[in-house]
Amino acid sequence: MKKDYNFIDEKLRHSVLMIRTLHMIKLGKKAYPYDLLKRMKDKNNPMFCDLSKNDIYNAISALENKGLIVDVGAKGEKKYYRITKRGTDLLNSSKTILIKHLKAIQKMFNEG
Repeated sequence: MKKDYNFIDEKLRHSVLMIRTLHMIKLGKKAYPYDLLKRMKDKNNPMFCDLSKNDIYNAISALENKGLIVDVGAKGEKKYYRITKRGTDLLNSSKTILIKHLKAIQKMFNEG
């Protein structure tokens, strides 16, 4: 079932996917795309229940091009990635910024 996303959904989903991918690579020390897809795809999470392998490959490609993760080689057909110092720094600052914005949004909605 294909979901219709509006502009905010698309941008938010992309941003959260990038942060979550970085976070999962950091947790796993080394990670490969299919493993990330399996760990992220969750029928109880509407943002990622329809995540595809192309979504993961696009996120990995973008993160690698920005120097946030590096290819640490392949074992068989599996290509592994590791987060860089720059990626860790960006992940930490992104979490701080996201929490700050979420608190501001919650405050705005609570005001009525």
